This record gives sequence, C-alpha cells and structure tokens, in this order.
Amino acid sequence: MKEIEYQQCPFCGWCRPVQYGGREVRFDKVDPENIKAFQVRRLSGQRIGEPKGGHIEIIESKTLKQLPGEIKNQIKIQCQKILDALE
Repeated sequence: MKEIEYQQCPFCGWCRPVQYGGREVRFDKVDPENIKAFQVRRLSGQRIGEPKGGHIEIIESKTLKQLPGEIKNQIKIQCQKILDALE
C-alpha cells in the first residue's frame, strides 16, 4: 500500500500531492502583482471527425487590483485568517 502526502491550499481548499507532477508544491511562487486572478477561457477539444488535440485560449483576464471590491474583501479577510492561524 502506498501513502501520498497532500497539502491543501489555504485559499481555495484544493488538495494536491506534495510532489505534483515531479514538482514540489509551493505557496510562495505566484507573483501577486501579475497573477491572472480571474480568467475567461475558450476551450476547444477533439470531437468526432476533428483533428487530435485541444486548445485553451485565455480571452479575458483580470489582476488582483482589477477584481470587484467584494472579491478583494474576501481575499483580505482570508489572508488575515491565515496570518492569525500561523501565529
């Protein structure tokens, strides 16, 4: 039987293995100034009779500063909860 260690993101709750696709899971690698925090993507995939492969295209994105105030407030509150839990 194999055991796998997981880490859970304190923001979104997503769990993934500590070693994820050969890479170490980190919480300090995202550039908060340039992250595409909101994205609209256009997906096209293989359907019967179409060539193999799919395509994902980002057609709209917003940085943290461009998000609506309500979402910014949710992020601020969650950040404070995380900071409080670390103490």
